Amino acid sequence: MLFKQYLSLAIFAVFVMQAATPANAQQRRRHPFSRPSSPPPSSPPVVATPSSGVGAQIYGDMVGGNEGRPHGVPANWDWANGPVIEMGNNSNGWRAVEAWGLLYVAAEGSSAVNTRVNIRNMQLFVLSASKGTWSMLQSTSTPTGAHYVEDFSNDENVPADIIKLSDGTISVTAGGRYCFHFYPNDRATINPSDIGGIVVVYEARLIAADPTKTDDRSSAKFVADAGADYYPGLTGNCPVGDNGGCPGVAIGKMKYVTNDWRSFAMTTATQSQLTNNPPPVDLTGVSQ
Repeated sequence: MLFKQYLSLAIFAVFVMQAATPANAQQRRRHPFSRPSSPPPSSPPVVATPSSGVGAQIYGDMVGGNEGRPHGVPANWDWANGPVIEMGNNSNGWRAVEAWGLLYVAAEGSSAVNTRVNIRNMQLFVLSASKGTWSMLQSTSTPTGAHYVEDFSNDENVPADIIKLSDGTISVTAGGRYCFHFYPNDRATINPSDIGGIVVVYEARLIAADPTKTDDRSSAKFVADAGADYYPGLTGNCPVGDNGGCPGVAIGKMKYVTNDWRSFAMTTATQSQLTNNPPPVDLTGVSQ
């Protein structure tokens, strides 16, 4: 695996606290779907996943239940249990999209005090239905975000403790009633009549917060997932949904963050599409 040994103190010194004001967060944030898990959420059919390849790695995050449950999220919420497809490839004429990710302490809790989560390579791809080609519309290793109360009640959020590392990635934490909800700085334009599939993927791993202190990553329990939202345009809030929140495209499986780089993905594409025509994303050395 590509996991590197502890980050140097030089990296650790690059500390930037990013503050997301409530107004900015309101414009960008989403309320994760809170439908009861009965009736069952819409999701891709559970079929055998190919044993290798980028397409299989991405599609695997839309099959089966969550590896772990997010702390503070009602157990009957659909995405608390597994992947969900909401609007899918139908944006209802809306012309913008934005990738997002969620990081939670797992439901069983985490006793680690010297562990952070390193995030990189957040990307959103759209498949042209007419041309059969993928376009990368978003790509960043320094997403912005905020700490939201775990069940998103009243849209309560506070600035996140985002550290920008010298390798061009970020590290963050979650817990103490809050999850970390993150996304690129800007939305991307889409053609609502030419969406053949959407993929969001990023990579995450555990790192020592302070390499001079005890490594307690073995006791860290964080879970993360990927998703995307449609928007009417590149700016402005959504006119529908809970407190103006935008309806989602889909939500991928929630998985544990480990010491090694793992991919966290969401897709609306079919297994066949991803197997025969995967998006141009490099997941070499990154496990599922």
